[in-house]
Amino acid sequence: MASALDTNQADVKQNPEEIQDLTASISVMLKNIQESFNTMSEQLLEKNILFLKSFHFELLSNIYLSKLFWFANRFWQYQLFLISI
Repeated sequence: MASALDTNQADVKQNPEEIQDLTASISVMLKNIQESFNTMSEQLLEKNILFLKSFHFELLSNIYLSKLFWFANRFWQYQLFLISI
């Protein structure tokens, strides 16, 4: 195990440019991963907002329809009351 560490340290000392290139490529990969996660989270947020807007519209339309039916029912009850007089 110690000889493997010595070999790795010797490789690092011999190829510092390669280590810098690897470090740069790893940082670019991490940046790309972070950007893709940000994009995915933005897309999910947009989808959730659209879903909530449609749900809110559906809820409001159901409330308005129930009020409309309630007023229509009251109107017909009033008409029946006037007819019965």
